[in-house]
Amino acid sequence: MRGDHDLSTAPELVAELEQAFDAGAPLVVDLAGVDFLDSAILNALLAARERALARPEGGFALVAPPSSFASRVLALVVGTLIPTYASRAAALASVAPEAETAVTRRPPP
Repeated sequence: MRGDHDLSTAPELVAELEQAFDAGAPLVVDLAGVDFLDSAILNALLAARERALARPEGGFALVAPPSSFASRVLALVVGTLIPTYASRAAALASVAPEAETAVTRRPPP
């Protein structure tokens, strides 16, 4: 994801997450390029984490480099509820040791 994301972009994110879940693979959402996100996006991410926990494949993680806006917001609001990693490689390794089986989705800007 890149840019600003809020209530107006939440439905697109939810649709992308649903599509990725339907594919059945572990999921990584890359927030490294996000300049702003609001509670609607956080809610979508938390709901996705709950859905991931309920399925046998599990596997849901976020990418948010330590100095990024997303990382600061996640630390304040989400804490450790959603596994968050500094790099995509680390996030993929956490959800799918065989990275080629993981699905990485990036909603369009």
